[in-house]
Amino acid sequence: MENLIQVSTATKEQLPLSKHSIYKYHCQKKFPAIILKVAGKLFFDTAAWRREVEKVRARQVKESERLRRGR
Repeated sequence: MENLIQVSTATKEQLPLSKHSIYKYHCQKKFPAIILKVAGKLFFDTAAWRREVEKVRARQVKESERLRRGR
């Protein structure tokens, strides 16, 4: 699966977050669809990350448009 990147062997350029943040978020059980542990190894799903980014972007644009109409 090309969308999964093993965190321990990834370079800074391959991950949108620092390794430290990814390990911390995994321990806090944040973003379970993006940060997965399989067979004792931690993986980052870049496709799921992109989907979440697009959702956030759409919400922010919608909110911005709502605020502009309110003026």
